[in-house]
Amino acid sequence: MARKLRIEYPDALYHVINRGNYRADIFATQGAREAFMKALDEAYGRTGWLVHAWCLMSNHYHLALRTPNANLVSGMQWLQTTFASRFNGFRKERGHVFQGRYKAFNIEPGRALGSVCHYIHLNPVRAHMMSVDRAAEWGGSSLRWLLRPQERPKWFAPAPALAHPAELTDSPQGRRAYVAYLAALSTDDAEQKNSVSSRWPVAGPWAAMISRASS
Repeated sequence: MARKLRIEYPDALYHVINRGNYRADIFATQGAREAFMKALDEAYGRTGWLVHAWCLMSNHYHLALRTPNANLVSGMQWLQTTFASRFNGFRKERGHVFQGRYKAFNIEPGRALGSVCHYIHLNPVRAHMMSVDRAAEWGGSSLRWLLRPQERPKWFAPAPALAHPAELTDSPQGRRAYVAYLAALSTDDAEQKNSVSSRWPVAGPWAAMISRASS
């Protein structure tokens, strides 16, 4: 059966996901997470990608990224091959690190992209690993970078996450309101589903909550 072709074009947006082979843990250690992020940093130098959100769970990763050039396939091939080679070399092992072909879902800009960023940032919370407050300090996702501008590399661009749902600014007040929004979203399964499907309007108590947090 022929593989489905990747859709590539300049300034495309993607939600990229892949898992460890046989769902094995590949990011269970700090060293493995740092190795992947180093490879992602090097991938930026080769591709010019901008990453809007990321999360490294124990056995899989999520990326929300923008490709200013139409180079998702070549960039992902380099990223995964490079990380897998280093991972196996450190562990003195051979074989597949990832379960196979990564998944790449095209995303529309605006609300849909923002919703994917929230989904990615809430991954450890939905997995019952930690609270939103703990996730904000955790080094395994871009939420920490969003809240700490001094730690951001130049290829991390958090504006789409802040822009939806309430055009929050990249300021202390805006970042505080974003965490409050994630905390509320994490307790409401229905709103999470609506948010990811990009149909969620900012109204009623949600709008009031964001306004209070940003004031």
